[in-house]
Amino acid sequence: MSTLVAHVGQTRNGAASAELWDGDKCVLKAYGNASGDKIRIVLDELRNYGQVLISPDNRLLEFDRQVKK
Repeated sequence: MSTLVAHVGQTRNGAASAELWDGDKCVLKAYGNASGDKIRIVLDELRNYGQVLISPDNRLLEFDRQVKK
């Protein structure tokens, strides 16, 4: 199993961004919009997932990283 590594940087338009990498694969990107009132989180691994736990009360999004075929 790979080690998760965080990188902080900027988007192409200069907004602050954060990325979480698992080995050579980016698993999460997070960045704000230009006005700073919204945050976008991109999770490429959620593509093709049917079971995702979303718990707003706990501020939690959880999914199984094992691909289900």
